[in-house]
Amino acid sequence: MKTLLEIILGPRHFVPKNLNFWYVFGALLLFAFVIQFISGLWLAMFYQPSATQAFASIQYLMREVPYGWLIHSLHAAGASAIFILLYLHMIRGLIYRSYRTPRELVWFFGVILFWLVMAESFLGYLLPWGQMSYWGATVVTNLLTVLPHGDDFATWLRGDYQVSGVTLTRFYALHVIALPVMLIFVMQWHIKALHYVGSGNPQLLPIDTRSVDGKVPKDCMAFFPYQALKDLLAIIIFLILFCAVVFFVPHLFQDPINLIPADSMQTPQEIKPLWYLASFYSLLRAVPSKLGGILFLMLSMLMWLLMPWLDRLTKARVHLLHKCLVGAWVFSWGLLTYFGLQPVAAWMNQVLLICSISYFVLFILMGIL
Repeated sequence: MKTLLEIILGPRHFVPKNLNFWYVFGALLLFAFVIQFISGLWLAMFYQPSATQAFASIQYLMREVPYGWLIHSLHAAGASAIFILLYLHMIRGLIYRSYRTPRELVWFFGVILFWLVMAESFLGYLLPWGQMSYWGATVVTNLLTVLPHGDDFATWLRGDYQVSGVTLTRFYALHVIALPVMLIFVMQWHIKALHYVGSGNPQLLPIDTRSVDGKVPKDCMAFFPYQALKDLLAIIIFLILFCAVVFFVPHLFQDPINLIPADSMQTPQEIKPLWYLASFYSLLRAVPSKLGGILFLMLSMLMWLLMPWLDRLTKARVHLLHKCLVGAWVFSWGLLTYFGLQPVAAWMNQVLLICSISYFVLFILMGIL
């Protein structure tokens, strides 16, 4: 006789016993996405997607709507929280080689989710219709013009020959409807693929988490309540840190320049990307040619898909050298993020090129060593 909990949760799901704290970031990401979807739905009730009303509607929400400032801060801080958790989740995948057989499909869906989240954050950044939002979108869409048929594609994406109110409406539709639907769909298949092949483990042991007779498989434990309680504890800790940011430093991840309404006739002195996209902005700047920079950026995103083929590890263990390479890659990524947020300087080009080459070389070495 099935219990009510089993009916709600479905078939019992098992996980390896030796999972450590690195394996809670998937649940944290799911929780952060729920916060983002709910807060985004609330914001959409008051937001006006037009060039004349967008900025004013956000100010009205912040100042006049009861607890509107809280919903806005939750959504703004939630975007940064998602990327922090996402990067940690992907670093865990690199450390413990989560892309190895038989989990290639789980990895592929995860990479696609990463791309969709990047696109979602970029589209959402234009919606406040501030100076940094407007000119950031202008810079990125202008970069597309160097690609074959790029002018036509950029014009289609903007809906105009330059970023305008039509672009705002188009980005709003993509941000609140198209991409969230795609995110939910890919997220669902990411979780389904994970449940089908089972979770990996820090020691890379061949542990089969699927049960044939309904009993707990060897070296496994039931996800509920054991791993679920670990995830719940991680969610509580995350909420404490998240609320500390929302209530005490709500402008930590916001650019003051974006508090100025968009003005197509006045270019800001410095145009900076969002911090979680700054590393990719550095890759664009590392190559003098615009086309070369875009190809460099596209390669940096596509190479994540190559990890299952690059990996040639034969023994069921994680090498110390591999962990060191992951650490060096994270340091290189951190440098690219830092320099991406700094003003453009002549001496920085060579540093960015060195960091970019290191970014690629270390990534490839992680798979073959």
